[in-house]
Amino acid sequence: MKKWGSIEIGSVATVSTAHIPQEHMDMLGAVLDDRSTTIDDTDHWINDIVWASHAYGWMMTTPSLIRRSKEKDKDTPEFLIEAARMAEDLNLAWIVYDQDGELVEGLTNYHE
Repeated sequence: MKKWGSIEIGSVATVSTAHIPQEHMDMLGAVLDDRSTTIDDTDHWINDIVWASHAYGWMMTTPSLIRRSKEKDKDTPEFLIEAARMAEDLNLAWIVYDQDGELVEGLTNYHE
């Protein structure tokens, strides 16, 4: 087997997009997907967390999420505070929000 050196490897959790309130899903779609909206405030949660979009939702790195939830908890939506707790408890590197993802006990379902 080939030697690969030191590679950082992390865990990923895939959860339902039902764990994101509709108003925040709309904002993520406008900013990250169709780029019809920009938020100039670099301290806004959408700009302060490393996000990526995919065909069925969004994903974020957890180090920026956990940092934000601790340093700016009063300015961070509750769905992200819950996600940060889960990420820290499970030592996750990424959280993927997917339309086909499972509902997760401990995360609020905003689309019941």
